[in-house]
Amino acid sequence: MSDVLQNCRPYTIKNLNTEIKSKLSENFSMIFQNIDGNRTNFDTFSVELDRITEKFRVIGLAETNVGTDESNVYCLAGYNCYYQDKHVNKSKGTGVAVYLDNSLNGVVNDEVSWVSRNLETLFVTIQSEEPVHIGVVYRPPSGNASEALEELRKLLESCPKKIVHI
Repeated sequence: MSDVLQNCRPYTIKNLNTEIKSKLSENFSMIFQNIDGNRTNFDTFSVELDRITEKFRVIGLAETNVGTDESNVYCLAGYNCYYQDKHVNKSKGTGVAVYLDNSLNGVVNDEVSWVSRNLETLFVTIQSEEPVHIGVVYRPPSGNASEALEELRKLLESCPKKIVHI
């Protein structure tokens, strides 16, 4: 994990379109965004994605603040979307989503997708010769951190053992 954090750096749209363009098209590319509310920020996020010349295969979002009932309002051209229900009686700081490139066939893995006051998860299994498991895990700041860690431990024990991206 520390290698990931040490190598993590911000990219401008120009960087994405020049420096790592070939890596996006050659690899299984993913992007994650804490969107801080679909209602206020989804359109801007969509426009920013359109400025990137290569398409990400997977997009993960947290803090969508919408559930499955509103997911059809937030479409991205060329993607299928999967939303987790948001936390009951909570309107902000909740909700996770996964968008898969239309060329990928995905199904939600209900065994490791859930919402609690401490952790929100959504896992989608991409059907292929060797299935790929994609997950978004979000810890709402209003939850209990130590309980969230325990739930995360149980989640990791329950996750499929091969080709998992969180």
